[in-house]
Amino acid sequence: MGSSALSLTLLLMSFIHSGLTQDSPDSTLTVTPDSPVFTGERVILKCVIESYRDWTLRNYMIDDRTPEWRYYRDWRYVWYKGSVKLQSISRYTVNTDTLTIKAVTTSDEGQYTCRGRRDKRPNSSQSSSVSLTVMERPEAVVKVSPDQRVFRGETVTLTCVIQRGGDIQWTYSWFKDGSVIRDVTERVFTITSVSDRTEYSCRGERSDSQTSHTSAALTLTVSDLPKTELTVDPKSPVFTGERVSLKCVIESYRDWRYEWNKGSVKLQSSERYTVNTDTLTIRAVTTSDEGQYTCRGQRDERPNSSQSSSAVSLSVTGEFNIIVLINSLCCKEIKLVLHFPLVFIFILF
Repeated sequence: MGSSALSLTLLLMSFIHSGLTQDSPDSTLTVTPDSPVFTGERVILKCVIESYRDWTLRNYMIDDRTPEWRYYRDWRYVWYKGSVKLQSISRYTVNTDTLTIKAVTTSDEGQYTCRGRRDKRPNSSQSSSVSLTVMERPEAVVKVSPDQRVFRGETVTLTCVIQRGGDIQWTYSWFKDGSVIRDVTERVFTITSVSDRTEYSCRGERSDSQTSHTSAALTLTVSDLPKTELTVDPKSPVFTGERVSLKCVIESYRDWRYEWNKGSVKLQSSERYTVNTDTLTIRAVTTSDEGQYTCRGQRDERPNSSQSSSAVSLSVTGEFNIIVLINSLCCKEIKLVLHFPLVFIFILF
């Protein structure tokens, strides 16, 4: 009998010892959006206690005659920033499992903890801690290459630069004249053929939907390529065997290389042609030279090309003779033979 009592006493002491040394429930503190957050954002810190989460049904009197049953969590939540206990103010909502900072500022940076308290055992949870880092919302800037002033048809590269963005992984939104450009989310945006004056802006976005400021709009000013005029000397129609010069005049800029075309065929220097200057010379024109001629300028600097000239039509006429008989005063007949190109031959009879 004495032995049984001793065993029971030891068992009870073991249970009591286990109860005394049992850890308080853990609490987990989370922050949304992820830290670092940007000034002006709404930040939510949530305190989750994994155990002892029963609800308690309590009877309250709304007035003298109307009772109401309400459910309440056992846990009451205490919030701290550092060692300072937080109270509800205009910017904070506290004393629930969620602490909400309505518009975060850099003064809200720090270490936050939460602890649960309740009337039943266990009376409190262990504290959980999270660090809140607040950054000024980054600025976005649009960089352009080669220049804001572009020529019609040029390719332009825009780059969205997030200033003071840290090591954050960004996706990008691009805007054209204030409207979002669908399906463009990369940092670099290439416009393959600029046609009109347009404003572009960009913005960075994190995976948790926090965003940078939207950049100031960058305006692309579009200019026409320099005009090109093509002249022919002598004027068309010309005659076989003549020397014909076509001159290409570009209204502005210098250091042009000239590209010549007959129809869709690019002309190269040959025994009959001199090309790659502002003048195309056909040394002895033939009927095979008839057709539509155009020219265009190319150069290394911007603008890299001129507009293509309007087409000039070259017509070539073969040689023919006209014989005119003239009666002279001395009653002798004069035969005048006209060759085209004009060659005068006088024959006396």
